Amino acid sequence: KNELLLLSPSCSYCLVYAPGNPATLLISGLPASPLVQSLSLSSAVSIVGAVVSDKGSVLLAGLNSDGSASVQLIPISGPPQSIKRLSSFGAMAFSPGGDAAVLADSAGNRVWLATQLSGSPAVAQLASSSDGVSKPLAASVSADGHFAFVANGSGRTILRFDLSSGSGPMSISCACAPSELIPLFGNAGFQLTDPAAGTIFALEGDSRMPRTLFIPTDKVGAVSGGTQ
Repeated sequence: KNELLLLSPSCSYCLVYAPGNPATLLISGLPASPLVQSLSLSSAVSIVGAVVSDKGSVLLAGLNSDGSASVQLIPISGPPQSIKRLSSFGAMAFSPGGDAAVLADSAGNRVWLATQLSGSPAVAQLASSSDGVSKPLAASVSADGHFAFVANGSGRTILRFDLSSGSGPMSISCACAPSELIPLFGNAGFQLTDPAAGTIFALEGDSRMPRTLFIPTDKVGAVSGGTQ
């Protein structure tokens, strides 16, 4: 059935859905006391992206006929809210706590920050192509909510955003084509490439000078490039 399982940043919620199927499950109370509830989505919506927050709210990106994507917030209670229309869906990621999320537009080459999602949502641009955004395809946020990361689909770079200062992004080079940002270890460690592709690349993004690493088998070594 091609179901996808998506965990919230703290792994307290899990969203289970299948693209094209309006029947969706939201599991709360993880890991000790799981509770399953059903979410009914519009059958007309073709989902191209989804994320779930630590509060149980869900962001859905639905494909429009012109190729753009409409991002909608489905709160734990109350009606859905429209958040942002993207030229083309790139990526989304909730921050820990669930009141903010990063949105990436792969065709518009823009990154947005949606805040106050539990109240009156507001969306502000974080960066554009002039800041190094180039076909973004993955996003994530550090465990403490301080940094956001966006992987570019072009240019072999990852952008780090300091969400506390609002300063421009730092570009981190990688000797790989990053395709994902899966949390691995510590506050801001992420897997950048699929193990099926061979060598695994990872990001240590928490330090003042973040760096990328490769994992050939059971060893980890720093690679050249970036801000090592």
